[in-house]
Amino acid sequence: MSALCKRTRCRFASYAFLIALASGTMDAAPATSSSRPRRTETPRPSSFATSLATEVGEIAQSSSIPRIKKERLISTAVRKAVVDATRLNKDQNEILKIAMELTTAAARTAPPFADVIARAASFSGPVAQVDGAAARIRAATFAAAKNPQAAGTSHRFPESNSDSRSESGRETTYGSTPRVVRPSASELSIDEPGPASAASQTAESSEPRLQFGDNASLSFTAAIGVSHDSNIFLKSENEEEETITSITPGADFRFGHNSLAHGGLSYKLALSRYANNSALNSKLSTGGADFGYDNGTTSIAAAANYQQVDQVNRDIASVAGNTLVRRNVLNLDTSAETSLTAKTSVQSGVAINWTEYKRVELTGSKNITVPLKVYVEVTPKLALSGGASYTRVQPQGDGAKGTDLFYNLGLRGPLTSKLSANFSAGYRTRKVGDGSSNGMWGFDGSFSYEATPKTSLAVVLSRDFSVSAIGESLENGSYFLNFTSNPTLHWQFAGALGYRTIDYGANLFADPSTPVVQGGRADTYWETSLSATYIFNSWLSANASWTHRVNRSNAPGAKFSDDVLSLMVVLQY
Repeated sequence: MSALCKRTRCRFASYAFLIALASGTMDAAPATSSSRPRRTETPRPSSFATSLATEVGEIAQSSSIPRIKKERLISTAVRKAVVDATRLNKDQNEILKIAMELTTAAARTAPPFADVIARAASFSGPVAQVDGAAARIRAATFAAAKNPQAAGTSHRFPESNSDSRSESGRETTYGSTPRVVRPSASELSIDEPGPASAASQTAESSEPRLQFGDNASLSFTAAIGVSHDSNIFLKSENEEEETITSITPGADFRFGHNSLAHGGLSYKLALSRYANNSALNSKLSTGGADFGYDNGTTSIAAAANYQQVDQVNRDIASVAGNTLVRRNVLNLDTSAETSLTAKTSVQSGVAINWTEYKRVELTGSKNITVPLKVYVEVTPKLALSGGASYTRVQPQGDGAKGTDLFYNLGLRGPLTSKLSANFSAGYRTRKVGDGSSNGMWGFDGSFSYEATPKTSLAVVLSRDFSVSAIGESLENGSYFLNFTSNPTLHWQFAGALGYRTIDYGANLFADPSTPVVQGGRADTYWETSLSATYIFNSWLSANASWTHRVNRSNAPGAKFSDDVLSLMVVLQY
């Protein structure tokens, strides 16, 4: 019996050896009694650093990829390299060391993208759990970017004992190309609240051709477009079609490419011509400025935008008639945040939103908002907030002034490795003149989700008070789902699905001589937009977009539907 067992075990061993040899899982050489199974070794961090530096360098030096596209590609490459290099490591000090080795290697091959590299590494899953990692990675990355000749030498990392807060966090406009504002290092990559039509997502900034040293640049743009609007005046009946051609030259000056402080100035002039009604032809200006600073402990951000608009929007469709409505819009937003302790920070600022109509029967407004928030970190990257904001509403003309208050709780930062939030909810109140106070539950913010390395989604939510163009107090809810996808180096896709609810109150902000009309009107508004952009090279791109809008209302004359199809070619030097 014993001999039979031995022969059986021998046969099984022989069959197992032959099967393994045929499948390639064993070496052809016979195993000896002292041999052990070969173990697949994890690549050393230095190999990841070398590979990442090569990849980032190729992207940065390409002449056919726009700058904004380079930033996305580099960010994806850095995040992937950090995750892969630290996947099997549980020691936080070792994870931080590996991340700094990767970012310094990448920054030396692409100094102008040091900020992008530092932010991508800081938000990577393993690094996000390391307390104080963001500030140290940022310091090491910028030091490497300022000394690119040190590539190939051993990496030396600055030590820091200081505590630093972790970094976490429409209308269709014809002939206008958007300007991309780079967020500060402390901001989440989350879309701003509000609807965005596909036509507004056409052009991406490309690599500037005019450099002033290594820290500033100037680029010139020209957008040539044609749009077809199925209902130019947004009328409920007797709709009028219109075809609009436009030429929009512009200039964009940027500074601080390799500095903690960065910003820019931009200007565009849109020249629009209407095929069926030359009286509507317009010449409209748009100007903007932004500034950002972040040293890991204190961050400052400011942005200003001024735009001349000559269109009909949902708010004024019922009173516009057979003409466009000219208005000037100014938005100014400043904020500053600084650390109080290792895990708490305070943020405040001033925001001004000003709209002036050029028709006397319409009421513009100037809103001045002062928010105050305190953030408390519950994890190295996720923070809870509590605060209040004060808004002064001053109508155009002699109408009564209003005061809005918003008491809120919120959260900011990554909830998972792919889902991030910047959201606040609480109770809002409004008081106009000597009238009684009105209140409602409200919210404001967004959630972003990285579906794939090349596709992202964002849900943007808001419920707030606002003012109509004839002085009515409104309760406005806004819910939008936006997506962007960059499947290749040349193709970019974007879209949005939006829904709004607008409940109209009395004409509290109108001029005293205007008869007061009691509220009761209620609207629901849907907007869908799609766009596709093809980037030929660093100075030429083309875009096609479609926007569909529907407004339903219980007020006569306020219902409408509209489709806008746009084609645009953008040149940049």
